[in-house]
Amino acid sequence: MLSDAFYDVDESPFYASEVASFARRIDSPPNCLTIHEFGSGSAQAVCDVFGLLPERAQIIGYEIDPTSCQIARAMVSAAGLSDRYLIREEDFFAARDAIKCRSALVANPPYLPISGSTSAFPDLSGGPSGNEVSKQILRSGFGRVLLIMSSFADPLSLFDEAIRLGYRLVYWNSISVPFGQHCNRPNVAAGIHRLAASGRAYVQENRYLVMATEWSLSRDTPDTLGIDGDGDVRATLVSTLRELLRPATA
Repeated sequence: MLSDAFYDVDESPFYASEVASFARRIDSPPNCLTIHEFGSGSAQAVCDVFGLLPERAQIIGYEIDPTSCQIARAMVSAAGLSDRYLIREEDFFAARDAIKCRSALVANPPYLPISGSTSAFPDLSGGPSGNEVSKQILRSGFGRVLLIMSSFADPLSLFDEAIRLGYRLVYWNSISVPFGQHCNRPNVAAGIHRLAASGRAYVQENRYLVMATEWSLSRDTPDTLGIDGDGDVRATLVSTLRELLRPATA
């Protein structure tokens, strides 16, 4: 059943739309257009927008959960995309060393600020700060990365880690979404509250920002931000978070 694999009615379509836009931005024949995906979940959202990707694009998705993998493969097969959207039942971090072409990666990683797991989806933990998995993804060394970030998962320290690794932020988009069933679980809410108390979470009442960010290791990649210097980009990010969402208070 689809309910046994991750799919969020707000976040998943946003992610998929950003994947399609990312694929069009990086399409540069005759270079390969193989995009690796961290955590395919149900694969429903990306299947829904696959017609918007360049015709030569191929996605290789890594899904660690066997049930989600089975659902994703069935979804891809039903959409007639089995030759272009490959779902592998593997731990991305275990498989990455064998990936030869590390040109492009897309990821909507777990970002719940907890050390344990939720009962419904045991792989949604992003660690105590919510961004530990995201940092591991950036350390994988892909040339261009589309990364979904959360405004309550210590986004500024994730930005700083990306800059330390040599990345530039070249694209940004966001939507405001309500806290869902997982955010409202007591252990998750406590994690958000803990980050809020130290000024590392940005929320507004029961809403937060889901942010699509594109990072590039190349200084030649065009950016859509129009801001010079990493320090100025960070300052703009801080200003945007504060303008759209007040810092949560204890």
